[in-house]
Amino acid sequence: MSSPEPLVGRVERLVAMRSFPGWSELPTRDLVTLAAIARPRRIGVGEQVFTEGQPIQTVLLVLEGELALSRGGKRLGLYRESSGVGGLAAFARDPRGYDCLATRDSVVLELHAEDLEELFEDRFPILLAVIRELARENVELRRRLPPSAGFPTRSSAGDQCPAQALDLVERIFFLRRTLAFGAGRIDSLAELAKGAEEIRAEPGRVVWKVGDRADDALAIVCGTLRCRTEDGLAFELGAGDLAGGLDALGQVPRWYSAEVGEGLVALSMGRDLTVDVWEDHPDLALEVLQAFAAGLLALLERAAEAPPPSFPTIP
Repeated sequence: MSSPEPLVGRVERLVAMRSFPGWSELPTRDLVTLAAIARPRRIGVGEQVFTEGQPIQTVLLVLEGELALSRGGKRLGLYRESSGVGGLAAFARDPRGYDCLATRDSVVLELHAEDLEELFEDRFPILLAVIRELARENVELRRRLPPSAGFPTRSSAGDQCPAQALDLVERIFFLRRTLAFGAGRIDSLAELAKGAEEIRAEPGRVVWKVGDRADDALAIVCGTLRCRTEDGLAFELGAGDLAGGLDALGQVPRWYSAEVGEGLVALSMGRDLTVDVWEDHPDLALEVLQAFAAGLLALLERAAEAPPPSFPTIP
């Protein structure tokens, strides 16, 4: 059993919220709202917080101490002050969950995932901040996954590139398939499709270099991009892949160079356009959150053989 709640007042909770990556730049009123639904909890060393095989329904923000995560007997990471635990499995709706053990006496703020998701629908800046942080963490983790950053080493170029520009219906159909959204998202996908710019490029063209500003993502209709990081990671992105989405949404510079392999046709979706559509259709943004959380959790499992890092995120 947990000990009685520690004394963590409203002001202390507000200060703590600002210390978590992704939330430091939120308006004070949003932080106040988050602090209001957070409940302090003390966890004794050796206490089992989550158990693998049981769905996770709460997010823990660590104020003091240390929590260790594992799945299938493999360590996923150690999480200390200004880290979060539980969010990835909860937001991904992953029924497997994971084991979480307190390796030190710890103090956390506990938030119910259901309360958070309701808040996300009402306060879009909070939801966007979480998506951005997951995108940044995804980039950082991929950069530590040789030889191909967690991507397949070779992707399909798809069918022969269309000779004519895609019409609106073709764009919607393609984005729906690529972004894996259901039929109920036609209106929001139509907004993305209308605002997207069709890009055509010949083999050998450099689309961007490492360090370039990341303002858009490329939904690849056909062709391939040869991608390489400064550390020597190499992979290809092809038909149906979304290139540059993580860095654009995470608002970080391009972390790999991209050169056209086979002739490319892609839809360029600007970050501002994408965010505006999400704000108008928060249900779409929640699906993106679920996909990002599931993807990052899968990457953590792939990295489980490496020395266990500490991730300042909301896993």
